[in-house]
Amino acid sequence: MKIAFLSFYSGKSPRGVETYVHELGNRLSVSHDVVVYQSGRELPLAKYHCEEIPARTIKSFTLRVLARLAKNTDIVIATNGRWQSFLCRFWTLLYGRKMIIPGQSGPGFDDRFNLLCRPDAFVALTEFQKKWAVKNALGVRIEKIPNGVDPEMFNPKVKPAQIDLPKPVFLCAAGLEKAKNIDLTIKAVAGLKQGSLLVMGDGPLRQELEELAKNLGLGGRIKFMQVDHEKMPAYFAASNVVTMAPIPNESFGIVYLEAMASGKPIVAGDDPIRKEIIGEAGILINPKKTEEYAAGLQKALETNWGDLPHHQAEKFFWNKIAGQYEELFKSLK
Repeated sequence: MKIAFLSFYSGKSPRGVETYVHELGNRLSVSHDVVVYQSGRELPLAKYHCEEIPARTIKSFTLRVLARLAKNTDIVIATNGRWQSFLCRFWTLLYGRKMIIPGQSGPGFDDRFNLLCRPDAFVALTEFQKKWAVKNALGVRIEKIPNGVDPEMFNPKVKPAQIDLPKPVFLCAAGLEKAKNIDLTIKAVAGLKQGSLLVMGDGPLRQELEELAKNLGLGGRIKFMQVDHEKMPAYFAASNVVTMAPIPNESFGIVYLEAMASGKPIVAGDDPIRKEIIGEAGILINPKKTEEYAAGLQKALETNWGDLPHHQAEKFFWNKIAGQYEELFKSLK
């Protein structure tokens, strides 16, 4: 089959959506003709065909992609929502092709709009999102297929990176934007008597968050940095606990899978999506309650987790996830 991914930020940002496109594209390319259209550079380990489409906006990017997209493309996977979903739906109806939209935005306006575009299949990432989508679907087919993790890349045997921070190290990997609640994580770590915070990511709030950490007296106990995705396993290996507590309607969080596959426990927000992903491999807290968050970090640090995190991650290995997409493709013929 000919499969096209539209992923505006791929090659520019290592977020969850872009990781999803890269990892799934690699596995599907074994038996399909896969093309990933993106505005950034081709990723080093890409096995699929990459088409770089320079553009300033998602709308202009999508129009340029559709103008050159082969008319015999069997399946179009639109990942960026709004204008892209609408334009891809028009194109696939015009040429009698199929469109899939993965629910990477999470329950809310963007995915409501995606459902209104009536794709041939909407892929919910969790059972919670599936139930939400069914209520808003208006007859659209809903399938549940989560995101995944590569166990060859993320595993407990990876050699740790050298981190110039006092131990234990709490790692938070996320874009520095409001929805990720990094400020709440900083406050929680600042409330501990010992331990450092390694923030892996960048974004518009970096200066504000650095100032917050300084005001809270973290000083040499915090570090902000960003590395390419292929270097992340070594930083998970060097950490003791991984934490990220975004807003409750955050769609997923591939970072949780990567951390658990690396053998690390999780501290995250207590909401249905995080419960489903993390299971018994971590501690769920109310991140707005600083003392509760800090206590959760300390408890995670003191608990003997054994192989529980890695066993939880096994449910989400990419090869298994790719197989579920194969079944979906067959059913759309």
